[in-house]
Amino acid sequence: MGGHSNVVFSKNGDEAFWTEWIESETGYSQGCNIWHSQINQGYWSVPAIFLKYGDTPVFSTDNRFLYCLHTEFTEGTRRRETKIIRYTKVDGGYSLKEDVSIDLTKNGLYWQFTFDSNENIYFGGHNGLCVSEFGSGKYLPHKKIIEEFHPQYDGETPFISLDGSYLIFGSEEIPGAIGEIDLYIGFKKKDGTWTEPINMGHEINTPEIDFLPMVSPDGEYFFFCSTRNNISGKYWVSADIIEKLKPKELK
Repeated sequence: MGGHSNVVFSKNGDEAFWTEWIESETGYSQGCNIWHSQINQGYWSVPAIFLKYGDTPVFSTDNRFLYCLHTEFTEGTRRRETKIIRYTKVDGGYSLKEDVSIDLTKNGLYWQFTFDSNENIYFGGHNGLCVSEFGSGKYLPHKKIIEEFHPQYDGETPFISLDGSYLIFGSEEIPGAIGEIDLYIGFKKKDGTWTEPINMGHEINTPEIDFLPMVSPDGEYFFFCSTRNNISGKYWVSADIIEKLKPKELK
């Protein structure tokens, strides 16, 4: 698994989705495909393409929906449009896709996005890390996390916990980094404000690029993308590291 996203698992751990670049003889890829594998009779199935020109799959917190980015091309032109779409999980598979009511042109959403239990969406874009709250059946105008949380929450590819108590993200903007892009975590305080971002340390970060954080639905494992020993890929550790990094006053 290389690709352009982390791997995401269904709530009961029997399905996995991830992204791989579309191979090209010219060396330039026009996008990604989303791949899928599931456990059948105790074994993972041979991976198959789930969606062409898709990217960054993510499950809703209740596991009822699978969200992702999808790029559509206008035939005969170089025009393309990227939207967030979602599939509804049904017996034996997934329903037809439907568009999600959020305008990507206004917020510049790019790459990984995640949800909290209230369906609020956290993402990186032209304005850095942002959150768009869900209310009255639609997504409201986004807010900048550097203004809502803390001025050092400046980065990309966020992961928000289900209860909204911590946020993990990648950044190349915060001083004192270990590598080119490090992973940081911030915690919500009892008064509703947020801690300064905490570097996740040498157990996670390397002198190169570490990003695309994701925690498994059962809260047991922390996944991230990294390059180690010249091998780029998806890595995982126990999610206990999150509790270890939490400030004592919040435990």
